[in-house]
Amino acid sequence: MTLKYIITGATGGLGGGVLQQLSKHVPKSDIAASSSRPEAAKHFEPPGIQFRHADYQDRASLEKAFTGTLHCSNKLIVLKRSSSGIVYTSVREGIYAEAFPLFLNYYPSLKVLHLPNDGPVAYASRAELAEATANLMMQDGYEKEMVLLTGPKAVTLADLVVAINEATGKSIVVETLPPKEYVKASAKGDQGGRGEW
Repeated sequence: MTLKYIITGATGGLGGGVLQQLSKHVPKSDIAASSSRPEAAKHFEPPGIQFRHADYQDRASLEKAFTGTLHCSNKLIVLKRSSSGIVYTSVREGIYAEAFPLFLNYYPSLKVLHLPNDGPVAYASRAELAEATANLMMQDGYEKEMVLLTGPKAVTLADLVVAINEATGKSIVVETLPPKEYVKASAKGDQGGRGEW
């Protein structure tokens, strides 16, 4: 059986999304899912997807998982096998838009948001990144390259606060603080209970 695609981290949110998108367009017999947890095989094998145990802390598992394909050490790498040998595309996904609360230390009851500084970031949703990665795998032209996938527009954290205010009717205020003051203010107001490091 010829294996064309191996998805690493297939049990995670992004890897699982890539696998789901790819499964819509190519035969499942052409796909292998890999994970560092051998017990994850039960999620893939019944629907007809091969499973390969690939633990980045265990070289032997990598060699076995990628025998005849590639010995890899990158956590975010997608491999495609062609008749002429191994073709790889190393995909670097941007920051998940869904993670903005972590970057902002945002809670719904927040009234003042403290930032140490701010700069533009091109956030993208995990679903969009999964779809883009699957589409990238199914087309030629990116062989032996590193590809960066990001959102279409870079925005600042202050821009996100404006959008939150507009969407919720809130009036969250942004205050930029020197780094040491930011740590103290964030620890004091952290509803998650992390405290100062």
